[in-house]
Amino acid sequence: TTSILIHNIQLLYTKRPILDIMNYLTIFTFLAGLSFAGNLECPVGTEQIGEINADIGGCGLEGCNNRYQDNYQTIDDCTAGCESRSDCESFTWAPLNGDQNHPGKTVCTLYDDGIPNQIWSPNQIMCKKLACPVGFKQVGGINSDIAGCGIEGCNERYQDSYSDIDDCATGCVSTSTCKSFTWAPLDGDRNHPGKTVCTLYDNDISNRLWSPNQIMCKLN
Repeated sequence: TTSILIHNIQLLYTKRPILDIMNYLTIFTFLAGLSFAGNLECPVGTEQIGEINADIGGCGLEGCNNRYQDNYQTIDDCTAGCESRSDCESFTWAPLNGDQNHPGKTVCTLYDDGIPNQIWSPNQIMCKKLACPVGFKQVGGINSDIAGCGIEGCNERYQDSYSDIDDCATGCVSTSTCKSFTWAPLDGDRNHPGKTVCTLYDNDISNRLWSPNQIMCKLN
């Protein structure tokens, strides 16, 4: 916790008076950053790619100088920036001091692909648009849903059967009675925290909303 960090640093400062106040603050900032690193979530309408600190090398679609808090103050601003561009497939968001090359700044980087190729620390998240795969089109808005567990039953819908939205789409295509599916990324289905959920349906008419974060897709 922060109080423990402060106590430990105070002890260190007492025993090592050679440390000046700037070093004291630097150590606190670093340790506090480690303490809170990873407390990031992709916004509704997007899903996380990889682990915390997943990244794509380079400055992305907008160039290096257009990625900071004067353009993007929050992760929601970053999401909106990606959604406003047809060529944006994913983005990374580093909160204040989350990008090792840019202390004192937030960093939003937009990309035209969604495959990470490096780790970039100490604290950022990579997200992609929650979108229907090729061969499907979205039904309604985010969180559109059909009540019930669908064609396969409640226990067949999780990540041990479907690892991502493309697996979910493949499951629908390979099931003759499937006309649509819903995909909830990790923690996207409020009844199933810690799980992804793919539900296949024999119709494509949404009859409710189901939150916090899923998409409904139907065959073209």
